[in-house]
Amino acid sequence: MKVSTTYFDFGIEVKSSFYWAIATIMLIGTQGQTDIETVFAVLCLLVTVGYFAKILGQVSMVMDQMEQQKKAYKQEKEIMNSFFNIHSDFQPDLQSQLHSYLKYSYCKAQLYIKLYINLFKKYKIFRGAQKKENINLI
Repeated sequence: MKVSTTYFDFGIEVKSSFYWAIATIMLIGTQGQTDIETVFAVLCLLVTVGYFAKILGQVSMVMDQMEQQKKAYKQEKEIMNSFFNIHSDFQPDLQSQLHSYLKYSYCKAQLYIKLYINLFKKYKIFRGAQKKENINLI
């Protein structure tokens, strides 16, 4: 079968193909009735994906920082314990106070977790994160 290219408009084909690719990736959207509507829909879809990616990136960064703080706390606790093992002349009361201070200094992240725990529970995307990762620092 021979296809006539007499009325072929390359711009319309590119616009429709680009819209189809973006809408298929996002699994949403309807094509506009005019070229301007379709271009506007594509731009809106791209902006939406950009904001969604930024939000996920920020959440990922916060969770990564919490994990780094958890590791730093454990490392400092191990250093403190090894120091107390070497220098056994420290009073147990002083050791306890130093451990309490270290714990206190790292509890800020736990406070943030408790403040924003409703956010983690509310949205489906975060529900599995609490079960898979132990987000408590101490």
